[in-house]
Amino acid sequence: MQNYHYRFMPYSQCHFLISPKCQQKVLGQEDLIALAEQEILQCGTSVSVEQFTIERPDPEFFTLLFTFSGTGKVTTQQEEWLLEPGSLLVIPPHIANTIALASEEWQLAWMMLHPTSPLVANILPQIQLLHMPYGELLKNSIDGLVLAQTMPTLAHSKLQPLLVAQMMQVLKASLSEQPIQSRQELRLKQVFEKVEKQLDVNWTVDKMAALAHFSAPHFHRLCKQYYQQSPSQHLIRLRMKHAKRLLSGTDWPIQDIAELVGYPELTNFSARFRKTHHMSPRAFRQQL
Repeated sequence: MQNYHYRFMPYSQCHFLISPKCQQKVLGQEDLIALAEQEILQCGTSVSVEQFTIERPDPEFFTLLFTFSGTGKVTTQQEEWLLEPGSLLVIPPHIANTIALASEEWQLAWMMLHPTSPLVANILPQIQLLHMPYGELLKNSIDGLVLAQTMPTLAHSKLQPLLVAQMMQVLKASLSEQPIQSRQELRLKQVFEKVEKQLDVNWTVDKMAALAHFSAPHFHRLCKQYYQQSPSQHLIRLRMKHAKRLLSGTDWPIQDIAELVGYPELTNFSARFRKTHHMSPRAFRQQL
């Protein structure tokens, strides 16, 4: 296996083994002044296969690793972190670590932040695992910025500041998440992230539990532990929250909104909405 040097390596001493089959998209301050303004040293996306190992004995920057699919791992002197889809790992400066591929393929976005970046002003000086519900937006932003750099008509357009602004919003939202205490909590969040995208589905506790390969009783216990609600109660909360959003943000018929959030029968939707918000859907919309 040969060593391959990429632009994202020189910011600190490191040792690495990266297969030429890995696909990298990289942006640095030399590419985009907007990154320098946000104290982002470099960022990029990677589809890692076959061999991907980076060892840093004393990094001088914050490292953010966003996992989209597959699995990676980070090893320090004290512990090992498994990086699964939907996760964000934050590694503060001066923590020796090794980043490595832990499955056949690992798709991730990564970012290096200067220690004085406002984005990490409130980050504790310890490794944190966070839930990352906005990963696709971040990936799209970075991919768009890389693509714009290769197209002369877009390289200096107004598109780049918009993409950087979107990326910053995603980062701020992600870093405001509470640290994940266990892999089970991460998987639980991922279940309801999927459910929230398909609220019109006739979800049962068994169907939701199967998304994370939990038994129904175990899934129920986890929901009570982390949400202080049963799975069915948490599902209702998500449906009513989305219903409020649609009632206030659209002029769609209430019947259509009811079906979109999982209530084919308008009377059932109205009864549930009234019980949750103490008014009918029509009255809620009229008060806006």
